[in-house]
Amino acid sequence: MRLSLAILLAVGIAGAAAQDVTITGGVSEDRHTYQWTVTNRRADPIIGVEFPHYNADLVFAPSGWTTQATTGLVGRPVTSKGAPPRFVASVPDPLNGIQRGKSASFGLRVAPSGAFPRKCAVTVTFADGIRQEVLGVECPGREPWLRRNFPVVGLGGCFVVFVAIRHLIRKRKSRP
Repeated sequence: MRLSLAILLAVGIAGAAAQDVTITGGVSEDRHTYQWTVTNRRADPIIGVEFPHYNADLVFAPSGWTTQATTGLVGRPVTSKGAPPRFVASVPDPLNGIQRGKSASFGLRVAPSGAFPRKCAVTVTFADGIRQEVLGVECPGREPWLRRNFPVVGLGGCFVVFVAIRHLIRKRKSRP
């Protein structure tokens, strides 16, 4: 009984934390831009958001927000090796952040070659220093390996079938 009560309490707290922020949106019809609306449901303002991305070349943030900490943009020098690319937007003054009950729009443009919509975790920072992850947000990711290499895999499969058939034909011809 105590264990189930503890589990229910933990799930309830996690569920309540997940409702502090809602993020809607994702990829557009042209598959080259992503647009999100971040809504704050907590008393403290949101002063930072971090979206993972792949192959983005341009980012958009609300007026008064800075995107200087963004990493991995196409055509810009690499700032940190090995770290995943992040679209980081922040505001220096909490009064300019996303206040309770308010929303703000963020977006990015993906370079023409190869981003694929995936579900990801977006990190939101509140004025009191608490960081929260919002799961299941549609972000640009790397295209799956099989999808990227399907023509090569298909051609290789055809070659294997061709070699196997030739082998069987030669084997039948060589029988007395």
